[in-house]
Amino acid sequence: MEAKNLKRKRSKLFSLFNPLLRFFKHKHRRTRFVDLPRVIIVEILSKLSIESMLSSRCVCKLWYNFFFYPLFLTMYKSRSPPPCILFSRDHDISQLLELEPHCDDYSSRLRNRPILLSCPEFNTLVKRRMDIIVEDYPVLRLIGSCNGFSGFMTNIYDINASIYISNPLLGEYFKLILSELEKSVCRVAYGFCFSDVSGRYKLVRSVTKSFGGHLEVSELEVCILGVDEKWRNLGQVPYHVWQDFGQVCVNGALHWMDPINK
Repeated sequence: MEAKNLKRKRSKLFSLFNPLLRFFKHKHRRTRFVDLPRVIIVEILSKLSIESMLSSRCVCKLWYNFFFYPLFLTMYKSRSPPPCILFSRDHDISQLLELEPHCDDYSSRLRNRPILLSCPEFNTLVKRRMDIIVEDYPVLRLIGSCNGFSGFMTNIYDINASIYISNPLLGEYFKLILSELEKSVCRVAYGFCFSDVSGRYKLVRSVTKSFGGHLEVSELEVCILGVDEKWRNLGQVPYHVWQDFGQVCVNGALHWMDPINK
């Protein structure tokens, strides 16, 4: 009888403390990094350096996808230093120059460092390699750089040139599908920018049409990437843009110099 009562008491105590035991057992379970809330993981990754980010992307597919979260881009942008500006040294992108803020000396290699890129035709071994497979023209030209992405185009003398958007540091890119222009178009200039207001990347182009071989009219068109990728006509512009918009986007606005009236 006493044995039964003792067993009953033990059972009652066990049922009373069992939730508490499960709680402590769960707390002492080994926690992995992937068990953390995704918000915390993204916040940790956003604090890494560029080199560490490149290594972290190779850990697993889950970590790789974290770098494409809108939250990651927002956190990284809020912690990153003021944006730099990329300039191409020549008409191609075999080498770009990264110009950082508060530095006016081209020879200051600690702050103004070259970023070596490559196309298959260059056969260049570089630390950060970006092989863009160009189908219609072997040379790419930089048309703009903003918010970690860069825009490139093929033959500047072809009105139906191809446009590529790339992240040079990650070595990833995609080609935009553009419709063919009218036969009356004689010259096209492209620009690439980012709007802080809408949070969208935009492709801008100046389309110059020739009528009768003498009269030329330039119109400005804009395409919002990732929305519908349709060109919206903003009307005529008073001055023509030659070749490109100057590769400089600051505070959501494109800046360029008039090559005629210098």
